[in-house]
Amino acid sequence: MKQIKLLLLVVMSVVLMACGGSGDDPKDIAKSFTEAMIDGDSDKVLDFVYIPPKMQEEIDKNPQAEEMMKSGLSMMLTQFASEIEEGGGLGDITVGEPEYNDDKSKATVPVTITLKKDNKSETEDIQLIKTDDGWKVDM
Repeated sequence: MKQIKLLLLVVMSVVLMACGGSGDDPKDIAKSFTEAMIDGDSDKVLDFVYIPPKMQEEIDKNPQAEEMMKSGLSMMLTQFASEIEEGGGLGDITVGEPEYNDDKSKATVPVTITLKKDNKSETEDIQLIKTDDGWKVDM
């Protein structure tokens, strides 16, 4: 389970430099983001991530950078899927209630992944930010 947590952190760090998606409910975005990670769908994972405008400009200047990130992310997601498989497969994903900052522009959503083997579970807080395009995962 510790490796799953580490992989979640690594994946979240890598996707910082990717492209965007949209959503109105932080709970739905947190769950869909987690499901995309478990499914190994790097394109979908990247759709959920907030990219600051200056970083997006840099990515736009170097089109190969996005493909390199997708490739690295894909490898990490494959490893993540292996960890899930070693745990007997996914038992459940439970999404808790979001906690908002004062102006509701940011939310923290707890997501618990439970594995079938030994019913082990681990909770990670997914940080989200409200953008013009809806809620995005904020790295």
